Amino acid sequence: MIESQGRVNRLASGSDLTWTAPAPAGPLVGGRPGRGPLGIVVGLLISLATTVVLLGAAAILWQQHYSGRIIPGVWVAGVPLQGMTAREAEAALDQAWSTVGPRHLTLRDGSRQWVMPLEDLGITWNLQATVNAAMAVGRSGSFAADWLTRLRAMQRSLAIPPAWSFDEARASLALRQLAKEIDIPARPATFDLIGVTPRSTPGTTGRELDVDATLQQLRAAVQNGLPEAMDLTVRTTAPAVADGEAARQRAEAILSRQVTVTFDEDGVHQAWSLSHETVAQALQPRQETAPDGSVRWALDIKPDPLAAWVAGIARAVDRPLLEGRVQVDPATMTARIRIPSQSGRQVDTAEALKRILAALEGGPATVPLPVQVTQPYLTPERVASWGKLTLLSEGTSSFRGSDPARTQNIVVGTSRFPGVVVPPGATFSFNSYLGPITAAEGWAEAYVIVGDRTELGAGGGICQVATTAFRAAFYGGFPIVERYPHTYRVTWYEPPVGLDATVFTPDVDMRFKNDLSFPVIIDSSADTRTGALSFRFYGPGQLGRTVELEGPYLDNQVKAPPPIYEDDPTLAPGQVVQVDSAHDGVRAIVYRIIKQNGQVIAREQFVSNYEPWPARFKRGPAS
Repeated sequence: MIESQGRVNRLASGSDLTWTAPAPAGPLVGGRPGRGPLGIVVGLLISLATTVVLLGAAAILWQQHYSGRIIPGVWVAGVPLQGMTAREAEAALDQAWSTVGPRHLTLRDGSRQWVMPLEDLGITWNLQATVNAAMAVGRSGSFAADWLTRLRAMQRSLAIPPAWSFDEARASLALRQLAKEIDIPARPATFDLIGVTPRSTPGTTGRELDVDATLQQLRAAVQNGLPEAMDLTVRTTAPAVADGEAARQRAEAILSRQVTVTFDEDGVHQAWSLSHETVAQALQPRQETAPDGSVRWALDIKPDPLAAWVAGIARAVDRPLLEGRVQVDPATMTARIRIPSQSGRQVDTAEALKRILAALEGGPATVPLPVQVTQPYLTPERVASWGKLTLLSEGTSSFRGSDPARTQNIVVGTSRFPGVVVPPGATFSFNSYLGPITAAEGWAEAYVIVGDRTELGAGGGICQVATTAFRAAFYGGFPIVERYPHTYRVTWYEPPVGLDATVFTPDVDMRFKNDLSFPVIIDSSADTRTGALSFRFYGPGQLGRTVELEGPYLDNQVKAPPPIYEDDPTLAPGQVVQVDSAHDGVRAIVYRIIKQNGQVIAREQFVSNYEPWPARFKRGPAS
């Protein structure tokens, strides 16, 4: 205790200081010192100076006393620490913490709560930092601010919050474990088709613990003082697919439609009902993003199953255009219908599919089948209008001496053409009337030219029919669109040389164009008794032109190569069989002179290059 014009006494508690002022020096006169005004001023100044000195001395003594000690009025967790050194405070807090320190933090999610040990949340008490905080009270370095803090602490006490350490990794682990109890995954809306029944379930929102946001809450609580309880941050999660009901309703509407396709022709009514099973196969669910960003189920109609269904109808309705045939009576030079024509029908499958899709979307349920009908050229009315016919041109050849197989093929081939009508402006194709060259169609095995040799093949001899038809077109002056000579000279087609035509379905054809203003009617016949083969072209008008043959002119003649012998173990020893004959090579040129009213209007060249061809023999093994 230090005394200076008074006493500074330390209270029994050791924490409070009081100051006792000195007694007056002399008696008062009239309540004032026995002096004049100057004496009063001097006395006041002396008193003020004395007070300042005493307060300064008291402050120095206070500061010396609490140097290295916690100032009065400082508490931590209910433990008073005034006057203690750091070590004493650590000991006091360490002893008291086991009974007064918090051990748990209650985490809440609505009505649910979890009492979590602080250590599990990575929160541990930092004793050293707590004591340091207590020691720092009133020691900021600002004289006025520090004394204000000291006075307030002595008046009202000052509670210092405990300092905590925070391990975010451990807290994150604990929260993620807790999330397993909180999280409810969102359930996407579903849509599917079971047979012809559409089904959907609505999507539901989910709940998810926001671990990062909760960590931020814990971090703030550690810094600002731990509460007894804290609400968790739980966010809702939207389903990946929000809605399937709209797709289900659309599917029901589509499947409720009873679509019928109808076709009427010549008083005959046909109808086909589109089954719900076929429609269900065409329904294609998909997911789409709505303008608001949500994902929902949508429904498309894929055309493939419906197109297959339409194709089945088309197979029943479609039919080719078949031009009929006529029968020419040479005696009366008139024609009549021998085989009636058939109009062609073809379903417009693209348009039919378009109409069916429109019907499923709410359009008319009865769908007229769109059919394109092609009318034939040859009709009874047209034939009746022809009146008398004129022989326009004729082509002939002889197959006399042909073997039975070749003769059979010539007869079969010739039978394909009687009554064929070539409309004006149309192009005649020889191959288009032959049909399949097979035994089932009446064709026999006879010799044909294949590559570099002559061998047996179906239809051998048909080239004689093509040659004869070509000659009729040639002498009629009709434009020849396609014609090929044979590889080597064939005696069946001579004379003349260079007026033959070879065909080989489907690539090698003989074609001509009807350049007249009226149709050409073809008649053909093969006389097996005489071997005469002829094609006659008729028309209901005059040809108006004449045709003359000039030539043939032969050049580039080459002798046939030496014969070729091939061993054939199927023959008897020493037996030799000739399978191909020799032919000299030559180029033949003929000209077709077309006249009209006696004037030449065209001179057309036809060139045929015939290769030299060796004789070919097969022989048996040497004896």
